[in-house]
Amino acid sequence: MKAKAQYKAALKIRSRLQGKEDISQEEKSKLAWAEQKVEEGRLYYAQLPQMKATKGEFANSVEEMMATKGNARSIQTKKPKQKAKLSDVSKRHLIVALIDRSDENGKMTAAQWKQVHSQLVESLFARMEDAPDAPMPTFDGAGWLNGVKILKCNDDPTRKWQVQVVPKLEAQWEGAKLEVVDREMIPPF
Repeated sequence: MKAKAQYKAALKIRSRLQGKEDISQEEKSKLAWAEQKVEEGRLYYAQLPQMKATKGEFANSVEEMMATKGNARSIQTKKPKQKAKLSDVSKRHLIVALIDRSDENGKMTAAQWKQVHSQLVESLFARMEDAPDAPMPTFDGAGWLNGVKILKCNDDPTRKWQVQVVPKLEAQWEGAKLEVVDREMIPPF
C-alpha cells in the first residue's frame, strides 16, 4: 500500500511541476524523485492485470483514477459560490432571542435559563396532555449571544407557541419580564 501512496504522490508532484518554468532546486529534486517513482509505478502496475486502465490513454487504473479525481476537483472548485437559498433566508425568522426586559441588555444567567427551560418543558408536557394530536413544538438548537439565549425553532407553529407561552411563564426571579423577539431585535451592547 505504501508503494501505491508514493506512486500517487509522485503523479501529483509531476503534474504540478512538469513544464513549470523557474523551479527551485528543491522542486527540481522533488520532480526527479517523482519521475523515478512514476516509472517504477508504471513498470509494477503494468504486470498486474487488475490494474489495467479502462481508457487507452492512461498507463494503468491508478493514473486513470488520479486524472479523473483531479478533473472532478477542478470542476468542483470552478463552481460559482451559491447565494443563500430562498428557503434558508425565509427560515431566518425562526431564530429568536429569549430576553429578560428587566435587564437593560435583555441578558439572563445560565441558572436563570435553567429555570425558564424547566417551565418551557412543563408547558410542552401540558400541551401534550391537552392536545395529544396537535403538532408538538420542536427546536433545532439553542445557544448564547452576549448573554442572551438564542433558540432556533423548526417551524412557524413552534415560534408562535413560544411567543405566546414565554410571557405567561411564572416570574422565576425578582422583576423578570421574559419576551421572545427576533434575533435582530437583540438590544445593542
